[in-house]
Amino acid sequence: METPSTSHTDSNSTWTTIELIGLVATLIAAGFILWLAAEVVLLIFMGILIAILLSFLSSCLRDYTPLSYGWSLATVLLLLLVLVVASLGLAGARIAAETDNLTSNLQESWYFLASD
Repeated sequence: METPSTSHTDSNSTWTTIELIGLVATLIAAGFILWLAAEVVLLIFMGILIAILLSFLSSCLRDYTPLSYGWSLATVLLLLLVLVVASLGLAGARIAAETDNLTSNLQESWYFLASD
């Protein structure tokens, strides 16, 4: 014996008021949660993008060398670390000079505002 089909399985079924209210409430709640957790969502997205970049670079290195994927990934991470350290080392003197300049300018501005 077959059971009669409900309105949810019909191809021309319409949404009831309760279903529409539930859908709108769910969408509003999801939007509110995403708004509150925007920084976390962006951080997760950035992590995914970095993982894709590292995977791509590791695969390229693996294609041109006899290294396995794990060793390729370790090599890519080491090369990126060396690149970051070298960049900071080369720019370190300028960053220190700009920091000193900023500190003296902020102190002068503070004394100027305090004297008024």
